[in-house]
Amino acid sequence: MKIFKPNRGKSFIKGSERVGEITATYMSDDFTGNDGDPPDLTKWNVISVLDGDGSYLNIQENKYEFNGNSEGGHFDECYAHVFGLGIIDAGENFTVDIDWNLESFAIPEEIFGSAWNYFQFAVLTEGGGYIGQVIRLVSFNEGQRLLGSSFAGGDNDTIAMTDTSGQFRFKRVSNIITLYYKVNGTWEWDGNAAGLNIGTSAGAVKFYMRFNQGTGTPMLVQVDNFIAAISTTSNRAMYVFDKEAQPKVFKSFNKKVRRPKIWR
Repeated sequence: MKIFKPNRGKSFIKGSERVGEITATYMSDDFTGNDGDPPDLTKWNVISVLDGDGSYLNIQENKYEFNGNSEGGHFDECYAHVFGLGIIDAGENFTVDIDWNLESFAIPEEIFGSAWNYFQFAVLTEGGGYIGQVIRLVSFNEGQRLLGSSFAGGDNDTIAMTDTSGQFRFKRVSNIITLYYKVNGTWEWDGNAAGLNIGTSAGAVKFYMRFNQGTGTPMLVQVDNFIAAISTTSNRAMYVFDKEAQPKVFKSFNKKVRRPKIWR
């Protein structure tokens, strides 16, 4: 598992007891910073094409904000690709969540029939190929929608949606990836607690966001509270990790307690 280096003196990975399951934070970002700052570039690779007066992509009010203000149409886009720099290894179970908020996301005036604005969140192969994606979009032809799609032999679905804020989740268990969004505190997909089946993918993965304003109608979207966690089932000891301190907590599911060792 490839992880980012922790901040000095702060615990980065923490074991937690869940009936033999160990969970650990792989990467998290609450986008804290001064207004106008870029995101943490040890965690994100940002590729942007900002067009139009007042367009920007940076930290605002401790959220990561895309403000697209291109005055052109479908072929005069203002967009940004944002790639997570870490990799979750093949076969590891994971859960990844992100919050989103649409400050300005109106149905565009007709410029081109297919013109749309959207925020996309996706899970990719290590080489950058799509596995699954969720897109919150608005278009002149079809209005406000939520799209979930699979590139791994799973299901595709489009539903009407007028929510202006929410949370998305991708989860992999035993190599099966499922997509959810949160409704009234419950993870589901269009009323189904089982979520949307994205399909089977056992390989290493990374994560991706795209913001796209291509309608001539201003678009302002904020994201926050990105967190990815891995989990494995084990009867081995678990530890609290600290870069500059010895483990503070040691628990074991085995009857015979052994002297703790730091995992490497």
